[in-house]
Amino acid sequence: LTVSSSIASVLDDQKLSPDSKPRQSHSSVVQRRPSVLYEMAIMRRHLVTSREHTSTRTSSQTITTSTLVSRSVSRTGTTVPNVNRSNKSSTVAVMKPLPNMANVLRPVVRKPKQDNTLWYIFGVIEASVLGVLFWLFFTGEVDPVSFKLTAVKEVPASAVQNARLSDISQINIGPHYGAESIVYVNGTLYTGTADGKILRITDSKVQVVHDMRSAACGSLSCGRPLGMRLSQDHKSIVFVDAFQGIFSFSLENEKVVKLFPVGDGFEPVFLNDLEVLSNGNIFVSETSVKYSLEQILGELMESRPNGRLLLVDPTNGRWRLFADGLHFPNGVQLHRDGKSVLVAETTRARVVRIPLDGRSPSTVFVDGLPGFPDNIRLSPRGGYWIPVSNVRNGSLFSWATEFSSNWPVIRQFAHRVSPYGSVCIKLYTLKRLTAV
Repeated sequence: LTVSSSIASVLDDQKLSPDSKPRQSHSSVVQRRPSVLYEMAIMRRHLVTSREHTSTRTSSQTITTSTLVSRSVSRTGTTVPNVNRSNKSSTVAVMKPLPNMANVLRPVVRKPKQDNTLWYIFGVIEASVLGVLFWLFFTGEVDPVSFKLTAVKEVPASAVQNARLSDISQINIGPHYGAESIVYVNGTLYTGTADGKILRITDSKVQVVHDMRSAACGSLSCGRPLGMRLSQDHKSIVFVDAFQGIFSFSLENEKVVKLFPVGDGFEPVFLNDLEVLSNGNIFVSETSVKYSLEQILGELMESRPNGRLLLVDPTNGRWRLFADGLHFPNGVQLHRDGKSVLVAETTRARVVRIPLDGRSPSTVFVDGLPGFPDNIRLSPRGGYWIPVSNVRNGSLFSWATEFSSNWPVIRQFAHRVSPYGSVCIKLYTLKRLTAV
């Protein structure tokens, strides 16, 4: 009854009834009232606490009374009647004051919600930027690897340095460009150009003797003559086309005959240089089995051993794999001992030596070249001519190559944003579609 009266009194003070419902309010101040069960729980906890306090106080009073009685007996020696320790009349119940229910029923002020629209916009922009950066740096057509170039070898002290090659005269082959390999025959030069032409160069003029591209073709893949050699009988020039295979150009009637491939299903990807052996067979380097000449930047950026060396029999068009796992194999030259072949690896700035027996392992013939080797040819003085491009330790390209050798992600990004990368190709395609 006491509990119920207390609850009723508090509710009357707050002008609430147990069955009344809280009024709906659209303001930020919300009236919150605990349920009857919650009120009963508060009162029960209050009574339990008061009871524990009362029992503690009663026990202490009883112990005090017993102590006083004992002291009286010891002094007078008389018997004192027993004291009823459980006498409830001697205990004084101390009740704690009831909690102020007005504090419990105090209204709660809710803060208005903040507008996070701006943060959501920033989050979307940040996620988009991170996604684009991830797409540019960590995905793509190329799969670069880390590598380390051997430091440039110092010129021996015994070597004689001179400037004889600086006294030269340039031969103008315009409007053609990109002369690659050169063959010298009886005072006449033959070379192939980037626009698919075979040129004959004399003291008087530059003449086109053959065009590897048809008039209806407007693509580079129609033909690009690269490596050239004089045949063993000195009657023809054997040259390799990067896209189409190996051909023979007759010096007598200027007729071109295809030697390889001939109907066996072989599809060239990126043929580069060749060497004609004494028995007529031909060594030809395939720079990459993954990237064509049009995609040369992908091969340079990836720097994986995608190249190989093939041995071709031009009499029947048969071929076999002679060596693989080469890094951008370029120039090919038979060693003077006749027992091995030299192959220039452009992206490693070195030349490797491959034995002809097919059993002995390959070795490094020369390393640490001052540039990136292209072709390789015999020298009449007993050595080898190794033309190099982009001299190391002296050009921006060399510095970028050395720096990015340990950072494949940089080379992957460079390929993506290059004219040969997917970004520019997609933009160019979109531009053409928009124009149409």
